Amino acid sequence: MSSLDFTLLDIPSSVKEIVINVGSNLDPLLPSKEMGPCAHTIAIEPIVGCKIPEHRQLSVINAAVSSTPGIMSMNVYNDNGESSSLGKAAMGSYWNTNKARGDGKVKMVPIITLSSIINAIPSHSTISLIKTDMQGFDFVAIKEAGPVLKEKVTHIMTEVWHNDVASYYAENDLCRDWLPFMTKLGYVLVKTRRAGTDIAKIKADCEKQLKDKPERPEPLANAGMSEGDAYWIREDAVDKPFPDNIAAKGVKAPTFSEAEYATC
Repeated sequence: MSSLDFTLLDIPSSVKEIVINVGSNLDPLLPSKEMGPCAHTIAIEPIVGCKIPEHRQLSVINAAVSSTPGIMSMNVYNDNGESSSLGKAAMGSYWNTNKARGDGKVKMVPIITLSSIINAIPSHSTISLIKTDMQGFDFVAIKEAGPVLKEKVTHIMTEVWHNDVASYYAENDLCRDWLPFMTKLGYVLVKTRRAGTDIAKIKADCEKQLKDKPERPEPLANAGMSEGDAYWIREDAVDKPFPDNIAAKGVKAPTFSEAEYATC
């Protein structure tokens, strides 16, 4: 299926680089300074998207991402809903049990797919980075995108779980889910925030984990928090470093001058 089969976003031809941040909460990634004034971020945030400060290099989609478009119930947790998820929390903790804050409230949210977002980007814009922080539903979103992801995206940063420890009722384990799928898809794991950059050791630990626990434990039986970002690069781009993106938290003023923005 070609891009002509999709309705493309009205993105100016001056926008050469795009960053997609799924589950941004209030802190979406802005394009790095090196990308220039015309680069743009698309943030997808279902709970507090309307509260994200406006920025000239930022667009916000108020929706959640999953494997099938439609409408789903989302569980709201933590300050500003930053731990909200399409899955229920696997255990009670400080981030999901404050009723006065609204923890446990359920909201109906629109669902879009990651592939639909990717396919909506016109060909004159390159997707330089996709970052997901989806409280357990990262793997569902990335898996759905599959072939179109490989075709159009070289660098991906995802939140993964380690050692089958589940924060929510979801499947998002680095060893059991991510490594087999991403390797087959054609991506290389280059580092994880929790386990570091020794990929040989990470893979050896994964082999041990899956040997010791051939079957996935039920979330309630292995509930906890053992999560962190994993960095993936497509095999043909491993010599290209990750973009040096910055968080937009508190950023209200334009990053570039009016003269620089006028070039877009």
